[in-house]
Amino acid sequence: MKLPVINNWSTTATSGDNPYLAPENNPLVVQGHVHGRDGFEDGSQIVTSHVVDVRSDRWGHTIDTVSGSRYRLGTVDAKWVAWLRERGIEFDPRRPIIKRNRNRN
Repeated sequence: MKLPVINNWSTTATSGDNPYLAPENNPLVVQGHVHGRDGFEDGSQIVTSHVVDVRSDRWGHTIDTVSGSRYRLGTVDAKWVAWLRERGIEFDPRRPIIKRNRNRN
């Protein structure tokens, strides 16, 4: 099965269903340009639902979302990586997304 690919991607946190969650506990989503996804024109901007799993294999990195979608991560957004570095956060391409534990209240 060929997975859709998200290129020029970055992550952001959302408030989810609980507006009282501390920012560091907000679930992550991935945004970027999707290719190979049914119902979307190649290159369309997409924001995924919350990321629930991140896997790495010899072909790269795959994410699963709370809605049941699965994507392969393509090229990362260079501007986002620069933004991270400006804030003292080093991007590690071997672990591009670090899934955080969060309480589900």
